Amino acid sequence: MQQFSNVLREYRKWILAIPFVNVIIPFALYILFGSIAVDFLCKLILTIFPRIYGYGIYSMISILDSLAYFGFWIGFWLVLATKEMKLAPYALFATVFVTIFPFTSFSLFTVLKAVIFIWLGYQLLKFTASSSYSEGNESGMSI
Repeated sequence: MQQFSNVLREYRKWILAIPFVNVIIPFALYILFGSIAVDFLCKLILTIFPRIYGYGIYSMISILDSLAYFGFWIGFWLVLATKEMKLAPYALFATVFVTIFPFTSFSLFTVLKAVIFIWLGYQLLKFTASSSYSEGNESGMSI
């Protein structure tokens, strides 16, 4: 746990050295959980209305889904550099729910992605509950 704490401290130093990141880092949680909500909404719409083809609505939903995917990763990596890092495992668990949402069919990719995200979320949850996180949180975080 101490090694990951050291890596996280260096990551914070590196990411906060980028000027653009300092502008968007206060919105990291909004980006993270907002992108999960948009992804869920897109999948919900496509589940309720499976044959949306008119007037570019389907392509608009596809674009929103792609933006939500990249927004999740941007928000996740930004949240790792903030004090709100304790919420990152819950974002991973919410992503697993959205990934398997229709609950009708599972592919190998879906199952592997869910298992990996659950394992990473569990490890991150263990880390945020450990003493290594609390020591790093008190001394190394400026935001």
